Amino acid sequence: MAIFNHQFIGRKKWEVVEKDTIDINCSSITFYDPIGLSFLAGLLDFQSQVSDSIVIHFSPEVLNYLERIDFFRFLDETFSIQITIKPERPRIRRRELKGSLLEFHRIEFSDKYQMRDIIQELAQITFERSKGAIPSEFVNDVFAELLDNIRRHSGKDCFFTVAQSYQNTVKISIADIGIGIPRKIKSQFTEVQTDSNAIIYSTEPGVSTYVEGGWGLTILRDYLEFSGEYLFIASNNGCVKFINTRPYVYPNYGCGFSGTFVEICFRTDVTRTPEIEENFLPF
Repeated sequence: MAIFNHQFIGRKKWEVVEKDTIDINCSSITFYDPIGLSFLAGLLDFQSQVSDSIVIHFSPEVLNYLERIDFFRFLDETFSIQITIKPERPRIRRRELKGSLLEFHRIEFSDKYQMRDIIQELAQITFERSKGAIPSEFVNDVFAELLDNIRRHSGKDCFFTVAQSYQNTVKISIADIGIGIPRKIKSQFTEVQTDSNAIIYSTEPGVSTYVEGGWGLTILRDYLEFSGEYLFIASNNGCVKFINTRPYVYPNYGCGFSGTFVEICFRTDVTRTPEIEENFLPF
């Protein structure tokens, strides 16, 4: 039985079959991390653009979990005709999510009020779950910068976000099915050869494909300095996990579609006071 998390994603060579009908079997997957949810959403979003119909299988337990966090809302709103879920989706009452889980969101770049609200929600849930150890201003500023990068560079009109709190950590995932980090970095910095190196390069101080940018990932990477914390980025055919600011490359990662998947794991049982940059671009 597989757990759909950053390790599962990073170690698997993903292949997307482009044909009229595709059958995706997720029945052996027992639980979804935030990164797994956003990756699955990206896969379905991409596949719906190249396939006339999609059939996806889940175990009853996972299907029940996804229904409770309202994961299928974006499918209902956008792809209800193309995508068939098996077994039949249960009719259940959604559980109270406050304090434990931030429900799955598909967010339009054109709706800046929605983007502002989700940034504030991510900041607030991190602040509350860490009992104030992680300042909400820091999360607000860093995620404003990250989402502004996505808006500028992805070439897409939406992104996905989901967060979950655990006993001593909060995990937040943000994903887009755009052109990916490596394409932008490698087009401007010719010394960068591989997609994984492009991801690492994108986290270096001041590296950006636009003026006065490139600090969000750097500050975030440097902030995650304790055991158990990490920054995980998979983009196109590159996959890197930063632990204590050191990059670890997944050599066997490959993806059949472009896009960027980020998961951040914060410790909530340590207190820090990060320096807040003044040059962020909040919404």
